[in-house]
Amino acid sequence: MAVMSKSAYARHCGVSRQTVYDWVAKGEVVMSGNKIDVEATERRSAGDKCPSDNGRLSMTARQLIEWVHTHEGKYPPAQSQDEARQLLVTAVDLIAYHIEFISDDEDDEETAVRISFDDCEHIFRGFHQLEEAMYFIRDYFYAECLTADLRGIGDIKDLDPDGVIITMERLKAMCTPLETDEARHKRFYGEGD
Repeated sequence: MAVMSKSAYARHCGVSRQTVYDWVAKGEVVMSGNKIDVEATERRSAGDKCPSDNGRLSMTARQLIEWVHTHEGKYPPAQSQDEARQLLVTAVDLIAYHIEFISDDEDDEETAVRISFDDCEHIFRGFHQLEEAMYFIRDYFYAECLTADLRGIGDIKDLDPDGVIITMERLKAMCTPLETDEARHKRFYGEGD
């Protein structure tokens, strides 16, 4: 059982200590003595976010950048191409773009990833198309956060007037490796090699 102090849990979720105290008062976290049972809390909240209002997180842009930097690559990698594509679909919602997996040939095998918004589109092809698409999402997200931080925008709820909801599930998707080295090797060289 993993337990954390309220301060440690606030850092873990990227929120203020007062937010954690509010969660405790509302009964939104599972307590073990005077510490928070992290695993039980995450199971109770469906494992995809820290408690918050409607899935939104309460972090500043700077805290958000630090959280992503700290958690990047710390989750188990996707176990299949389908799982990797689902991570992209989840993460792209952080930047309010649309994603499409396209094919150019008749065998219907996906040959590119298109990420678009209005008249702007980015197409990623080749062996590392999924990783390159995720780099784009991550870089765009960092740029938005850095811009907000430089402008002095405090809470991430104020980052995007279009209403993009930044959730723990989306952040975790952006921080999860899309493929293990072994899976990449098998995909490139074939199952039997």
